[in-house]
Amino acid sequence: MGRLDGKVTVITGAASGIARGAAEAFVREGAIVGLLDRNAEGLAQAEAELGEQTFSLVTDVTDEASVAAAFDQVRQRYDRFDCLYTCAAVQLIGEDAPVHELDTAVWDRTYAVNSRGVFLTCKYGARLMIEAGNGGSIINAGSPTGLTMSGAGWSA
Repeated sequence: MGRLDGKVTVITGAASGIARGAAEAFVREGAIVGLLDRNAEGLAQAEAELGEQTFSLVTDVTDEASVAAAFDQVRQRYDRFDCLYTCAAVQLIGEDAPVHELDTAVWDRTYAVNSRGVFLTCKYGARLMIEAGNGGSIINAGSPTGLTMSGAGWSA
């Protein structure tokens, strides 16, 4: 019996990286995991590998209607929601630059995913948790880039 048996969870960015690893851990602990990402092919592969405790939510976290629709799918499937793990992020290597050279479009794309995406998924995830009435947890994760300075010189 896992610590998260039957808990309905959504993990953003789940097609790869840190979020994919988190999805594996949540499944091991018994959670039902909504794998949320815009990469449909990566989600299909993750769902196939992680098994029947998972379901794909092809979603663009920068688009409010897309995020709202994803959480509506969770509501329709389970009528409850227990945990949101936000991890979708981008670092536009090769496009990011020092601030005095940074193209505004690169800043906007980075901000849209890394900030707006967290806001939108928290907004709709929290609404669903409140509606379900059984509490819940929101975990906002990120990479260690800011601590290790591996992104030094990249302003976005």
